[in-house]
Amino acid sequence: MFKIPIWAWLLVSALATACTHSSPPAETPALETSRSSTPVIQLQNLVIREDGVTLARLLPDGRTQYSLGGEGNEEIWIPGPTLQADGILIFKDGVTGRVEPDGRIFVVNRPGRMPAERLFGRISGDTCVLGNAEHVIRVEGHTLLLPNRPTPNEIEGLTDARSRHTALVMAAAFYINLAIVRE
Repeated sequence: MFKIPIWAWLLVSALATACTHSSPPAETPALETSRSSTPVIQLQNLVIREDGVTLARLLPDGRTQYSLGGEGNEEIWIPGPTLQADGILIFKDGVTGRVEPDGRIFVVNRPGRMPAERLFGRISGDTCVLGNAEHVIRVEGHTLLLPNRPTPNEIEGLTDARSRHTALVMAAAFYINLAIVRE
């Protein structure tokens, strides 16, 4: 039997708290957006660690993975959401999302489910605010500070403001993915 890392349980707990103690985000009509030639998400290698243990990673092709633990070749990686340079987020079961150039993050529900689209959060600078501002994710230096987590996570691969933005998108995508799992 595989041991699920404590960070995964804490993320689920934080998300459950957000979902049960705050009003759901308001439904937002679908936006007509024009995609610029500038990528919204910088696809690159990013690795998130806690106390030296790798928790999650972004691969240069946009796939994300999180670890269920193990060592070396025995380490077990589970696929996470896929990020695309144009800001599209791909989850399972027909759920998608998008990150707008202004930092707004939307979740687009499964076909036929309502609301069709909701505002999930917003990235501004090195901060991502989820829902009704009860949960804030921040990048400070080379660390990722998650809600309700006493220990910052190390981020390997940060080089500039665009890579810090990508780390925030990655963290928000994992929160969205956890919300989908809980449905």
